Amino acid sequence: ILAVPVNADGTLPTDILSASTWKAKDTLTAQDFNTERVILTYKPSNKKGIPFRWPTVPAVPLSTELDTVQSGALQINPDSFANDGLGSSRLNFLRGDRSLEGSTFKTRNYLLGDIVDSTPSLLEPPSNFSFDSTYNAFKTTYKTRPSVLYIGANDGMIHGFRVSDGKEVLAYVPNQVFSSINSLTSKTYVHKYFVNGSPVTGDVKYSNNTWHSILATGMGSGAKGIVTLDITNPNGFTEANASNIVKFEFTPSNDADVGNIIGAPSLVKMNNGKWAVVFGNGYNSSGTGTSTLYIVDIETGNLIKKISTGVGNTTTPNALQNPTLIDVDGNGTVDYGYAGDSYGRVWKFDLSSSSTGSWVISNSGNPVINVGQPITSQIDVAPSKNGGYMLLFGTGKYLEVTDKADLTGNAFYGVWDNGTSTISDLVQQTVTGTVLKNGLTYRKTSTNPVDYAVKKGWYLTLPVSGERSVTNSIINSGLVYFTSIIPSTNDCSYGGSSWLMELNYHDGTMPFTAVFDTNNDGKINSNDVVVSGLGYQAISSSPTILTGLGVSSSPINMVY
Repeated sequence: ILAVPVNADGTLPTDILSASTWKAKDTLTAQDFNTERVILTYKPSNKKGIPFRWPTVPAVPLSTELDTVQSGALQINPDSFANDGLGSSRLNFLRGDRSLEGSTFKTRNYLLGDIVDSTPSLLEPPSNFSFDSTYNAFKTTYKTRPSVLYIGANDGMIHGFRVSDGKEVLAYVPNQVFSSINSLTSKTYVHKYFVNGSPVTGDVKYSNNTWHSILATGMGSGAKGIVTLDITNPNGFTEANASNIVKFEFTPSNDADVGNIIGAPSLVKMNNGKWAVVFGNGYNSSGTGTSTLYIVDIETGNLIKKISTGVGNTTTPNALQNPTLIDVDGNGTVDYGYAGDSYGRVWKFDLSSSSTGSWVISNSGNPVINVGQPITSQIDVAPSKNGGYMLLFGTGKYLEVTDKADLTGNAFYGVWDNGTSTISDLVQQTVTGTVLKNGLTYRKTSTNPVDYAVKKGWYLTLPVSGERSVTNSIINSGLVYFTSIIPSTNDCSYGGSSWLMELNYHDGTMPFTAVFDTNNDGKINSNDVVVSGLGYQAISSSPTILTGLGVSSSPINMVY
Protein backbone atom coordinates (compact mmCIF):
# COMPACT_ATOMS: atom_id res chain seq x y z
CA ILE A 1 0.00 0.00 0.00
CA LEU A 2 1.30 3.40 -0.98
CA ALA A 3 0.14 6.79 0.26
CA VAL A 4 0.68 9.00 -2.79
CA PRO A 5 -0.05 12.75 -2.89
CA VAL A 6 -2.11 13.84 -5.88
CA ASN A 7 -0.95 16.98 -7.69
CA ALA A 8 -3.28 20.00 -7.63
CA ASP A 9 -4.20 19.44 -11.27
CA GLY A 10 -5.19 15.83 -10.59
CA THR A 11 -2.09 14.23 -12.07
CA LEU A 12 0.06 11.76 -10.19
CA PRO A 13 3.78 12.20 -9.46
CA THR A 14 6.06 10.88 -12.19
CA ASP A 15 7.80 8.54 -9.73
CA ILE A 16 5.03 7.22 -7.49
CA LEU A 17 7.37 5.10 -5.35
CA SER A 18 9.70 7.91 -4.37
CA ALA A 19 6.85 10.42 -3.99
CA SER A 20 4.83 8.27 -1.58
CA THR A 21 4.60 9.62 1.95
CA TRP A 22 4.67 6.10 3.35
CA LYS A 23 4.77 2.48 2.22
CA ALA A 24 3.01 -0.09 4.41
CA LYS A 25 5.68 -2.72 3.75
CA ASP A 26 8.25 -0.41 5.36
CA THR A 27 6.18 0.90 8.27
CA LEU A 28 5.07 -2.61 9.28
CA THR A 29 8.59 -4.03 9.06
CA ALA A 30 9.79 -1.27 11.40
CA GLN A 31 7.31 -2.19 14.16
CA ASP A 32 8.39 -4.49 17.00
CA PHE A 33 6.54 -7.80 16.62
CA ASN A 34 6.09 -8.28 20.35
CA THR A 35 5.37 -4.82 21.76
CA GLU A 36 4.18 -2.62 18.90
CA ARG A 37 1.55 -4.74 17.16
CA VAL A 38 -2.02 -5.43 18.27
CA ILE A 39 -2.93 -8.73 16.57
CA LEU A 40 -6.22 -10.41 17.47
CA THR A 41 -8.08 -13.55 16.48
CA TYR A 42 -11.33 -15.42 17.20
CA LYS A 43 -11.80 -18.23 19.73
CA PRO A 44 -14.49 -20.58 18.37
CA SER A 45 -15.29 -22.33 21.65
CA ASN A 46 -16.63 -19.20 23.31
CA LYS A 47 -17.04 -17.02 20.19
CA LYS A 48 -14.88 -14.25 21.59
CA GLY A 49 -12.04 -12.13 20.33
CA ILE A 50 -8.66 -12.92 21.89
CA PRO A 51 -5.02 -11.85 21.47
CA PHE A 52 -3.01 -13.72 18.84
CA ARG A 53 -0.54 -15.04 21.44
CA TRP A 54 0.73 -18.48 22.40
CA PRO A 55 -1.19 -20.04 25.35
CA THR A 56 0.54 -20.43 28.70
CA VAL A 57 -0.49 -24.11 28.78
CA PRO A 58 -1.72 -25.04 25.28
CA ALA A 59 -3.44 -28.23 26.43
CA VAL A 60 -5.50 -26.29 28.98
CA PRO A 61 -6.05 -22.82 27.49
CA LEU A 62 -7.68 -19.98 29.35
CA SER A 63 -10.83 -18.31 28.01
CA THR A 64 -8.65 -15.59 26.46
CA GLU A 65 -6.20 -18.00 24.80
CA LEU A 66 -6.15 -20.04 21.58
CA ASP A 67 -8.28 -23.17 21.51
CA THR A 68 -6.36 -26.44 21.39
CA VAL A 69 -7.32 -26.96 17.74
CA GLN A 70 -5.82 -23.57 16.86
CA SER A 71 -2.56 -24.06 18.75
CA GLY A 72 -2.40 -27.65 17.47
CA ALA A 73 -2.56 -26.43 13.87
CA LEU A 74 0.45 -24.18 14.51
CA GLN A 75 2.43 -27.10 15.92
CA ILE A 76 2.28 -28.94 12.58
CA ASN A 77 5.35 -28.74 10.36
CA PRO A 78 3.99 -27.79 6.89
CA ASP A 79 6.61 -29.92 5.12
CA SER A 80 6.65 -33.12 7.20
CA PHE A 81 3.08 -32.78 8.55
CA ALA A 82 4.44 -33.88 11.93
CA ASN A 83 4.08 -32.11 15.27
CA ASP A 84 7.48 -30.44 15.66
CA GLY A 85 6.70 -28.51 18.87
CA LEU A 86 7.48 -25.19 17.20
CA GLY A 87 3.98 -23.76 17.53
CA SER A 88 5.07 -20.87 19.74
CA SER A 89 7.93 -19.94 17.39
CA ARG A 90 5.65 -20.32 14.39
CA LEU A 91 3.10 -17.94 15.93
CA ASN A 92 5.81 -15.39 16.72
CA PHE A 93 7.07 -15.68 13.12
CA LEU A 94 3.56 -14.77 11.95
CA ARG A 95 3.55 -11.84 14.38
CA GLY A 96 6.78 -10.62 12.77
CA ASP A 97 9.63 -12.31 14.67
CA ARG A 98 12.50 -12.68 12.19
CA SER A 99 15.01 -14.43 14.47
CA LEU A 100 14.45 -17.88 12.91
CA GLU A 101 14.25 -16.74 9.29
CA GLY A 102 16.64 -18.62 7.02
CA SER A 103 17.44 -21.27 9.62
CA THR A 104 14.14 -22.79 10.76
CA PHE A 105 11.63 -20.81 8.73
CA LYS A 106 11.55 -19.10 5.35
CA THR A 107 13.17 -15.72 4.75
CA ARG A 108 10.92 -12.75 4.12
CA ASN A 109 11.81 -9.51 2.39
CA TYR A 110 8.97 -7.75 4.23
CA LEU A 111 6.41 -8.72 6.86
CA LEU A 112 3.40 -7.53 4.86
CA GLY A 113 2.04 -10.29 2.67
CA ASP A 114 1.03 -9.76 -0.94
CA ILE A 115 -2.33 -8.12 -1.58
CA VAL A 116 -4.50 -9.61 -4.33
CA ASP A 117 -8.12 -8.61 -5.09
CA SER A 118 -8.60 -6.88 -1.72
CA THR A 119 -9.66 -3.24 -2.16
CA PRO A 120 -8.83 -1.02 0.84
CA SER A 121 -11.56 0.67 2.88
CA LEU A 122 -10.96 3.98 4.64
CA LEU A 123 -12.67 4.80 7.95
CA GLU A 124 -12.51 8.45 8.89
CA PRO A 125 -14.18 10.29 11.81
CA PRO A 126 -17.99 9.91 11.56
CA SER A 127 -19.46 12.50 9.20
CA ASN A 128 -22.84 11.27 7.95
CA PHE A 129 -25.88 13.54 8.20
CA SER A 130 -28.62 12.35 10.52
CA PHE A 131 -31.70 13.69 12.31
CA ASP A 132 -30.87 11.15 15.04
CA SER A 133 -29.52 13.04 18.06
CA THR A 134 -27.69 9.94 19.25
CA TYR A 135 -25.70 9.89 16.00
CA ASN A 136 -24.78 13.54 16.38
CA ALA A 137 -23.48 12.78 19.86
CA PHE A 138 -21.51 9.87 18.39
CA LYS A 139 -19.99 12.24 15.81
CA THR A 140 -18.95 14.64 18.54
CA THR A 141 -17.34 11.90 20.62
CA TYR A 142 -15.20 10.56 17.78
CA LYS A 143 -14.63 13.68 15.69
CA THR A 144 -10.86 13.58 16.29
CA ARG A 145 -10.28 9.84 15.99
CA PRO A 146 -7.48 8.90 13.58
CA SER A 147 -8.37 7.78 10.05
CA VAL A 148 -7.46 4.13 9.41
CA LEU A 149 -7.17 2.21 6.12
CA TYR A 150 -8.19 -1.48 6.27
CA ILE A 151 -7.19 -4.22 3.83
CA GLY A 152 -6.75 -8.00 3.65
CA ALA A 153 -3.39 -9.61 2.80
CA ASN A 154 -2.04 -13.06 2.12
CA ASP A 155 0.02 -13.12 5.31
CA GLY A 156 -3.23 -14.34 6.87
CA MET A 157 -4.29 -11.01 8.34
CA ILE A 158 -6.66 -8.09 7.94
CA HIS A 159 -4.54 -4.99 8.56
CA GLY A 160 -5.49 -1.51 9.73
CA PHE A 161 -2.96 1.22 8.84
CA ARG A 162 -3.12 4.71 10.34
CA VAL A 163 -3.41 7.13 7.45
CA SER A 164 -1.27 9.88 8.99
CA ASP A 165 1.91 7.81 9.14
CA GLY A 166 1.19 4.28 7.84
CA LYS A 167 1.65 2.58 11.21
CA GLU A 168 -0.34 -0.63 11.67
CA VAL A 169 -2.76 -0.07 14.57
CA LEU A 170 -4.67 -3.36 14.29
CA ALA A 171 -4.37 -6.78 12.67
CA TYR A 172 -6.77 -9.71 12.74
CA VAL A 173 -6.15 -13.39 11.98
CA PRO A 174 -9.44 -15.14 11.10
CA ASN A 175 -10.01 -18.50 12.74
CA GLN A 176 -10.82 -19.88 9.29
CA VAL A 177 -7.18 -19.60 8.11
CA PHE A 178 -5.63 -21.50 11.04
CA SER A 179 -5.76 -24.82 9.21
CA SER A 180 -3.24 -23.66 6.60
CA ILE A 181 -1.46 -20.64 8.05
CA ASN A 182 1.48 -22.82 9.20
CA SER A 183 2.51 -23.08 5.53
CA LEU A 184 3.69 -19.47 5.65
CA THR A 185 6.73 -20.61 7.61
CA SER A 186 7.84 -23.25 5.09
CA LYS A 187 11.16 -22.74 3.30
CA THR A 188 9.54 -24.33 0.25
CA TYR A 189 6.44 -22.17 0.54
CA VAL A 190 4.30 -21.99 -2.60
CA HIS A 191 1.89 -19.09 -2.71
CA LYS A 192 -1.52 -19.52 -1.09
CA TYR A 193 -4.44 -17.17 -0.60
CA PHE A 194 -5.41 -16.35 2.97
CA VAL A 195 -7.31 -13.07 3.28
CA ASN A 196 -8.04 -11.32 -0.01
CA GLY A 197 -11.64 -10.21 0.37
CA SER A 198 -12.53 -6.51 0.23
CA PRO A 199 -13.56 -4.90 3.54
CA VAL A 200 -16.37 -2.40 3.99
CA THR A 201 -16.60 0.03 6.91
CA GLY A 202 -19.56 2.03 8.19
CA ASP A 203 -21.60 3.25 11.14
CA VAL A 204 -24.46 1.16 12.58
CA LYS A 205 -26.83 1.48 15.53
CA TYR A 206 -27.35 -1.22 18.16
CA SER A 207 -30.59 -2.04 19.95
CA ASN A 208 -29.42 -0.11 23.04
CA ASN A 209 -29.28 3.10 20.93
CA THR A 210 -25.48 3.22 20.78
CA TRP A 211 -23.63 3.80 17.51
CA HIS A 212 -20.62 1.79 16.42
CA SER A 213 -18.25 1.81 13.44
CA ILE A 214 -18.02 -1.69 11.98
CA LEU A 215 -15.74 -3.50 9.52
CA ALA A 216 -17.11 -6.45 7.59
CA THR A 217 -15.17 -8.44 5.02
CA GLY A 218 -15.17 -11.72 3.22
CA MET A 219 -11.96 -13.74 3.38
CA GLY A 220 -11.77 -14.09 -0.38
CA SER A 221 -10.04 -17.08 -1.93
CA GLY A 222 -8.30 -17.95 1.32
CA ALA A 223 -11.24 -19.04 3.45
CA LYS A 224 -15.01 -19.20 3.45
CA GLY A 225 -17.21 -16.73 5.26
CA ILE A 226 -17.07 -13.19 6.60
CA VAL A 227 -15.41 -11.43 9.53
CA THR A 228 -16.81 -8.46 11.48
CA LEU A 229 -14.87 -6.14 13.79
CA ASP A 230 -15.89 -3.16 15.92
CA ILE A 231 -13.42 -0.46 14.88
CA THR A 232 -15.18 2.49 16.53
CA ASN A 233 -12.21 3.67 18.57
CA PRO A 234 -8.71 3.12 17.11
CA ASN A 235 -7.26 4.62 20.29
CA GLY A 236 -8.73 1.63 22.13
CA PHE A 237 -7.09 -1.04 19.98
CA THR A 238 -5.43 -3.18 22.66
CA GLU A 239 -5.17 -6.88 23.36
CA ALA A 240 -7.10 -6.36 26.59
CA ASN A 241 -10.00 -5.03 24.54
CA ALA A 242 -10.05 -7.98 22.11
CA SER A 243 -13.48 -9.26 23.12
CA ASN A 244 -15.04 -5.86 22.35
CA ILE A 245 -13.25 -5.37 19.03
CA VAL A 246 -13.93 -8.80 17.51
CA LYS A 247 -17.62 -9.25 16.70
CA PHE A 248 -18.14 -12.59 14.93
CA GLU A 249 -17.24 -14.82 12.01
CA PHE A 250 -20.09 -16.13 9.87
CA THR A 251 -18.80 -19.25 8.14
CA PRO A 252 -19.92 -22.68 6.83
CA SER A 253 -20.24 -23.71 10.48
CA ASN A 254 -23.22 -21.31 10.58
CA ASP A 255 -24.59 -22.35 7.18
CA ALA A 256 -23.17 -24.80 4.65
CA ASP A 257 -24.02 -22.60 1.66
CA VAL A 258 -21.47 -19.94 2.71
CA GLY A 259 -18.50 -19.93 0.32
CA ASN A 260 -15.49 -17.79 -0.59
CA ILE A 261 -16.66 -14.17 -0.61
CA ILE A 262 -14.49 -11.91 -2.77
CA GLY A 263 -16.18 -8.50 -3.03
CA ALA A 264 -17.29 -6.10 -0.31
CA PRO A 265 -20.46 -6.90 1.68
CA SER A 266 -22.90 -4.14 2.73
CA LEU A 267 -23.68 -2.62 6.14
CA VAL A 268 -27.28 -1.35 6.04
CA LYS A 269 -30.46 -0.80 8.04
CA MET A 270 -33.27 -3.17 7.13
CA ASN A 271 -37.01 -2.48 7.19
CA ASN A 272 -37.45 -4.63 10.29
CA GLY A 273 -35.42 -2.00 12.17
CA LYS A 274 -32.26 -4.13 12.41
CA TRP A 275 -28.83 -3.16 11.10
CA ALA A 276 -27.32 -5.99 9.11
CA VAL A 277 -24.39 -7.17 7.02
CA VAL A 278 -25.70 -8.37 3.64
CA PHE A 279 -23.71 -10.56 1.28
CA GLY A 280 -23.92 -13.22 -1.41
CA ASN A 281 -22.88 -16.80 -0.71
CA GLY A 282 -19.72 -16.59 -2.85
CA TYR A 283 -17.75 -19.35 -4.57
CA ASN A 284 -17.17 -23.04 -3.82
CA SER A 285 -20.01 -23.48 -1.36
CA SER A 286 -20.47 -27.05 -0.16
CA GLY A 287 -24.16 -27.00 0.75
CA THR A 288 -26.95 -27.01 -1.81
CA GLY A 289 -24.83 -25.28 -4.46
CA THR A 290 -27.51 -22.66 -5.15
CA SER A 291 -26.80 -18.91 -5.26
CA THR A 292 -27.97 -17.41 -1.99
CA LEU A 293 -28.40 -14.05 -0.28
CA TYR A 294 -27.55 -13.70 3.44
CA ILE A 295 -28.80 -11.02 5.82
CA VAL A 296 -27.07 -11.27 9.22
CA ASP A 297 -27.74 -9.15 12.33
CA ILE A 298 -24.61 -7.01 12.73
CA GLU A 299 -25.05 -6.75 16.50
CA THR A 300 -25.57 -10.43 17.34
CA GLY A 301 -24.24 -12.37 14.35
CA ASN A 302 -27.57 -14.20 14.09
CA LEU A 303 -29.03 -15.00 10.68
CA ILE A 304 -32.02 -12.74 9.96
CA LYS A 305 -32.87 -14.11 6.53
CA LYS A 306 -31.49 -16.48 3.91
CA ILE A 307 -32.93 -16.22 0.38
CA SER A 308 -31.95 -18.91 -2.11
CA THR A 309 -32.47 -18.46 -5.84
CA GLY A 310 -32.81 -22.22 -6.28
CA VAL A 311 -30.35 -22.10 -9.19
CA GLY A 312 -27.21 -24.21 -8.88
CA ASN A 313 -26.18 -27.68 -7.80
CA THR A 314 -23.53 -29.48 -5.78
CA THR A 315 -21.56 -30.48 -8.89
CA THR A 316 -21.23 -26.90 -10.16
CA PRO A 317 -21.99 -24.61 -7.21
CA ASN A 318 -23.49 -21.26 -8.13
CA ALA A 319 -22.12 -18.07 -6.54
CA LEU A 320 -24.17 -14.97 -5.85
CA GLN A 321 -22.09 -11.80 -5.88
CA ASN A 322 -22.45 -9.27 -3.11
CA PRO A 323 -25.61 -7.27 -3.83
CA THR A 324 -26.13 -3.60 -4.62
CA LEU A 325 -28.79 -2.35 -2.21
CA ILE A 326 -31.05 0.64 -2.80
CA ASP A 327 -33.42 2.76 -0.70
CA VAL A 328 -36.22 3.82 -3.06
CA ASP A 329 -38.29 5.88 -0.58
CA GLY A 330 -35.43 7.77 1.08
CA ASN A 331 -36.22 6.69 4.64
CA GLY A 332 -32.78 5.23 5.36
CA THR A 333 -33.70 1.55 5.04
CA VAL A 334 -32.94 -0.89 2.21
CA ASP A 335 -35.87 -1.74 -0.07
CA TYR A 336 -34.38 -3.74 -2.95
CA GLY A 337 -31.18 -5.50 -3.85
CA TYR A 338 -29.65 -6.51 -7.18
CA ALA A 339 -27.00 -9.20 -7.63
CA GLY A 340 -25.61 -11.34 -10.41
CA ASP A 341 -24.44 -14.93 -10.13
CA SER A 342 -21.87 -17.15 -11.79
CA TYR A 343 -24.58 -18.77 -13.93
CA GLY A 344 -25.18 -15.40 -15.62
CA ARG A 345 -28.46 -14.48 -13.97
CA VAL A 346 -29.34 -11.11 -12.44
CA TRP A 347 -31.65 -11.28 -9.42
CA LYS A 348 -33.81 -8.64 -7.77
CA PHE A 349 -34.58 -9.08 -4.07
CA ASP A 350 -37.63 -7.40 -2.52
CA LEU A 351 -36.70 -6.35 1.02
CA SER A 352 -39.26 -3.54 1.34
CA SER A 353 -41.52 -5.10 3.98
CA SER A 354 -41.11 -4.68 7.74
CA SER A 355 -41.77 -8.43 7.96
CA THR A 356 -38.81 -10.66 7.11
CA GLY A 357 -41.26 -13.32 5.96
CA SER A 358 -42.11 -11.09 2.99
CA TRP A 359 -38.50 -10.68 1.85
CA VAL A 360 -38.43 -12.60 -1.44
CA ILE A 361 -37.07 -12.68 -4.98
CA SER A 362 -39.01 -10.28 -7.19
CA ASN A 363 -40.56 -11.23 -10.55
CA SER A 364 -42.22 -14.31 -9.02
CA GLY A 365 -38.81 -15.79 -8.31
CA ASN A 366 -37.47 -15.27 -11.84
CA PRO A 367 -34.26 -13.41 -12.71
CA VAL A 368 -34.37 -9.94 -14.24
CA ILE A 369 -32.30 -11.34 -17.11
CA ASN A 370 -30.15 -14.37 -17.91
CA VAL A 371 -27.13 -13.37 -20.02
CA GLY A 372 -25.58 -16.84 -19.99
CA GLN A 373 -22.06 -15.78 -18.94
CA PRO A 374 -20.65 -15.52 -15.39
CA ILE A 375 -21.19 -12.22 -13.57
CA THR A 376 -18.36 -11.79 -11.08
CA SER A 377 -18.69 -8.10 -10.14
CA GLN A 378 -21.36 -6.10 -8.36
CA ILE A 379 -24.28 -4.69 -10.32
CA ASP A 380 -24.12 -0.91 -10.71
CA VAL A 381 -27.54 0.73 -10.36
CA ALA A 382 -28.56 4.14 -11.74
CA PRO A 383 -31.89 5.93 -12.29
CA SER A 384 -33.49 5.33 -15.67
CA LYS A 385 -34.99 8.16 -17.75
CA ASN A 386 -38.02 5.90 -18.09
CA GLY A 387 -38.51 5.45 -14.37
CA GLY A 388 -37.07 2.68 -12.27
CA TYR A 389 -33.41 1.74 -12.63
CA MET A 390 -30.73 0.80 -15.13
CA LEU A 391 -28.59 -2.18 -14.12
CA LEU A 392 -25.01 -2.06 -15.42
CA PHE A 393 -22.58 -4.97 -15.31
CA GLY A 394 -20.04 -6.95 -17.30
CA THR A 395 -19.51 -10.67 -17.76
CA GLY A 396 -16.56 -13.02 -17.54
CA LYS A 397 -14.50 -14.72 -14.85
CA TYR A 398 -10.84 -14.36 -13.83
CA LEU A 399 -10.56 -16.32 -10.60
CA GLU A 400 -9.30 -19.83 -11.37
CA VAL A 401 -6.25 -21.03 -13.28
CA THR A 402 -8.43 -22.43 -16.08
CA ASP A 403 -10.14 -19.04 -16.61
CA LYS A 404 -7.14 -17.71 -18.55
CA ALA A 405 -7.80 -20.22 -21.31
CA ASP A 406 -11.53 -19.43 -21.52
CA LEU A 407 -11.93 -17.48 -24.75
CA THR A 408 -15.73 -17.36 -24.68
CA GLY A 409 -17.19 -14.02 -25.78
CA ASN A 410 -18.34 -11.54 -23.16
CA ALA A 411 -20.18 -8.24 -23.04
CA PHE A 412 -21.06 -5.24 -20.89
CA TYR A 413 -24.77 -4.71 -20.26
CA GLY A 414 -27.19 -1.92 -19.46
CA VAL A 415 -30.55 -3.48 -18.55
CA TRP A 416 -33.67 -1.52 -17.67
CA ASP A 417 -35.35 -3.13 -14.67
CA ASN A 418 -38.82 -3.44 -16.09
CA GLY A 419 -39.72 -6.97 -15.11
CA THR A 420 -37.94 -9.83 -16.84
CA SER A 421 -35.91 -9.47 -20.02
CA THR A 422 -34.07 -11.52 -22.60
CA ILE A 423 -31.07 -10.71 -24.79
CA SER A 424 -33.46 -10.13 -27.69
CA ASP A 425 -34.95 -7.23 -25.70
CA LEU A 426 -31.59 -5.42 -25.84
CA VAL A 427 -29.90 -3.36 -28.57
CA GLN A 428 -26.38 -4.42 -29.48
CA GLN A 429 -23.56 -1.86 -29.50
CA THR A 430 -20.21 -2.78 -31.04
CA VAL A 431 -16.61 -1.59 -31.25
CA THR A 432 -16.44 0.00 -34.70
CA GLY A 433 -12.71 0.71 -34.90
CA THR A 434 -9.58 2.04 -33.23
CA VAL A 435 -7.71 5.36 -33.39
CA LEU A 436 -4.00 5.85 -32.70
CA LYS A 437 -3.16 9.21 -31.09
CA ASN A 438 0.15 10.20 -29.47
CA GLY A 439 1.21 6.59 -29.14
CA LEU A 440 -2.04 5.48 -27.45
CA THR A 441 -4.80 3.34 -28.91
CA TYR A 442 -8.42 4.40 -28.51
CA ARG A 443 -11.68 2.67 -29.37
CA LYS A 444 -14.71 3.98 -31.21
CA THR A 445 -18.06 2.34 -30.62
CA SER A 446 -21.48 2.38 -32.25
CA THR A 447 -24.34 4.79 -31.57
CA ASN A 448 -27.32 2.53 -32.23
CA PRO A 449 -30.47 4.10 -30.74
CA VAL A 450 -32.44 2.31 -28.03
CA ASP A 451 -36.22 2.73 -28.22
CA TYR A 452 -37.44 1.97 -24.71
CA ALA A 453 -40.99 1.72 -25.96
CA VAL A 454 -40.05 -1.69 -27.32
CA LYS A 455 -36.59 -2.41 -25.91
CA LYS A 456 -35.23 -2.93 -22.39
CA GLY A 457 -31.62 -1.85 -22.68
CA TRP A 458 -28.37 -2.48 -24.50
CA TYR A 459 -25.15 -4.45 -24.50
CA LEU A 460 -21.65 -3.84 -25.85
CA THR A 461 -19.93 -6.88 -27.31
CA LEU A 462 -16.32 -7.13 -26.12
CA PRO A 463 -14.58 -7.93 -29.40
CA VAL A 464 -11.24 -9.50 -28.44
CA SER A 465 -11.00 -13.23 -27.80
CA GLY A 466 -10.78 -13.74 -24.02
CA GLU A 467 -11.76 -10.15 -23.21
CA ARG A 468 -13.92 -9.88 -20.09
CA SER A 469 -15.21 -7.32 -17.59
CA VAL A 470 -14.70 -8.57 -14.05
CA THR A 471 -14.42 -5.39 -11.95
CA ASN A 472 -17.05 -2.99 -10.67
CA SER A 473 -18.16 -0.12 -12.87
CA ILE A 474 -18.92 3.45 -11.76
CA ILE A 475 -21.35 6.08 -13.05
CA ASN A 476 -20.59 9.79 -13.28
CA SER A 477 -22.26 12.60 -15.24
CA GLY A 478 -24.35 10.29 -17.38
CA LEU A 479 -21.47 7.99 -18.30
CA VAL A 480 -20.65 4.48 -17.15
CA TYR A 481 -16.93 3.81 -16.66
CA PHE A 482 -15.71 0.23 -16.68
CA THR A 483 -12.59 -1.75 -17.43
CA SER A 484 -12.17 -4.90 -19.44
CA ILE A 485 -9.14 -7.18 -19.32
CA ILE A 486 -7.52 -9.51 -21.82
CA PRO A 487 -5.33 -11.92 -19.83
CA SER A 488 -2.25 -13.46 -21.40
CA THR A 489 -2.97 -17.08 -22.29
CA ASN A 490 0.66 -18.02 -21.59
CA ASP A 491 0.70 -20.22 -18.46
CA CYS A 492 4.00 -18.64 -17.41
CA SER A 493 2.70 -15.08 -17.70
CA TYR A 494 0.69 -13.05 -15.21
CA GLY A 495 0.17 -10.09 -17.56
CA GLY A 496 -2.21 -8.99 -20.22
CA SER A 497 -3.89 -5.83 -21.44
CA SER A 498 -6.94 -3.74 -20.56
CA TRP A 499 -9.39 -1.18 -21.86
CA LEU A 500 -10.94 1.70 -19.93
CA MET A 501 -14.37 2.26 -21.50
CA GLU A 502 -16.70 5.25 -21.13
CA LEU A 503 -20.22 5.01 -22.56
CA ASN A 504 -23.54 6.79 -22.14
CA TYR A 505 -25.09 4.56 -19.52
CA HIS A 506 -28.67 5.02 -20.70
CA ASP A 507 -28.18 3.54 -24.17
CA GLY A 508 -24.54 2.34 -24.37
CA THR A 509 -23.67 4.75 -27.17
CA MET A 510 -20.33 6.45 -27.62
CA PRO A 511 -20.13 9.78 -25.73
CA PHE A 512 -21.35 12.82 -27.68
CA THR A 513 -18.24 14.86 -26.88
CA ALA A 514 -14.60 14.06 -26.13
CA VAL A 515 -13.96 12.31 -22.82
CA PHE A 516 -10.23 11.57 -23.32
CA ASP A 517 -7.37 14.04 -23.76
CA THR A 518 -6.31 12.47 -27.06
CA ASN A 519 -3.92 15.27 -28.08
CA ASN A 520 -2.24 15.29 -24.66
CA ASP A 521 -2.48 19.06 -24.09
CA GLY A 522 -3.92 18.73 -20.58
CA LYS A 523 -7.41 19.76 -21.70
CA ILE A 524 -10.51 17.98 -22.99
CA ASN A 525 -12.22 20.04 -25.66
CA SER A 526 -13.14 20.12 -29.34
CA ASN A 527 -9.50 19.60 -30.30
CA ASP A 528 -9.72 16.02 -28.98
CA VAL A 529 -11.12 13.09 -30.90
CA VAL A 530 -14.45 11.67 -29.71
CA VAL A 531 -13.74 8.09 -28.63
CA SER A 532 -15.06 5.71 -26.00
CA GLY A 533 -12.13 3.58 -24.83
CA LEU A 534 -8.42 3.69 -24.03
CA GLY A 535 -6.17 0.64 -24.26
CA TYR A 536 -3.05 -0.08 -22.18
CA GLN A 537 -0.69 -2.93 -21.36
CA ALA A 538 -1.68 -3.97 -17.85
CA ILE A 539 -4.35 -5.91 -16.00
CA SER A 540 -6.61 -3.18 -14.64
CA SER A 541 -8.52 -2.72 -11.40
CA SER A 542 -11.89 -1.01 -11.04
CA PRO A 543 -11.81 2.68 -11.95
CA THR A 544 -12.32 5.37 -9.33
CA ILE A 545 -13.03 9.10 -9.65
CA LEU A 546 -11.78 12.11 -7.70
CA THR A 547 -13.91 15.22 -8.21
CA GLY A 548 -13.34 18.94 -7.67
CA LEU A 549 -9.59 18.97 -8.26
CA GLY A 550 -7.82 22.01 -9.69
CA VAL A 551 -9.14 25.50 -8.94
CA SER A 552 -12.72 26.26 -7.93
CA SER A 553 -13.35 28.33 -11.07
CA SER A 554 -12.40 25.38 -13.28
CA PRO A 555 -12.76 22.11 -11.34
CA ILE A 556 -11.30 18.91 -12.73
CA ASN A 557 -12.66 15.39 -12.35
CA MET A 558 -10.06 12.66 -12.76
CA VAL A 559 -10.56 8.96 -13.45
CA TYR A 560 -7.85 6.70 -12.04
